[in-house]
Amino acid sequence: MLVVAGAPSGPEPAAEALASGYERQVFDLTNALRAKRGLHALAWDDTAALAARKHSADMAKRDYFSHTDPDGISPFDRMKAEGIRYVAAAENIAYGYRSAIEAHNGWLNSSGHRKAMLAESYTNLGVGVYDYRYTQNFYKP
Repeated sequence: MLVVAGAPSGPEPAAEALASGYERQVFDLTNALRAKRGLHALAWDDTAALAARKHSADMAKRDYFSHTDPDGISPFDRMKAEGIRYVAAAENIAYGYRSAIEAHNGWLNSSGHRKAMLAESYTNLGVGVYDYRYTQNFYKP
């Protein structure tokens, strides 16, 4: 279950709805940034979002923060395991931000994360949020 300051308390569907809203907000903020820079918009990708969501949940449940999980599985392994075939791919992760806007701003203030958000080579994006963990999976088929 997603736990966020100011989040609605109660049944899990409310927390899932908030997480889903944060995922779409990160997606929209990323595309707004790209539009401001004259770049093409990324397409929402449900499969990449599923891989991202699973990674965010895994980081929370197993208490780690890394692109590579404790079993040595990389973002690229996770995307391939979901059936994503790509010629270029990247992942951004963030932890501890109370909202999608804060996570986005954190990425903006990191040159490596900002570079992924502004890369012209990517066409698809999936976002996954779980318990203060945010994952963006970018790729080009």
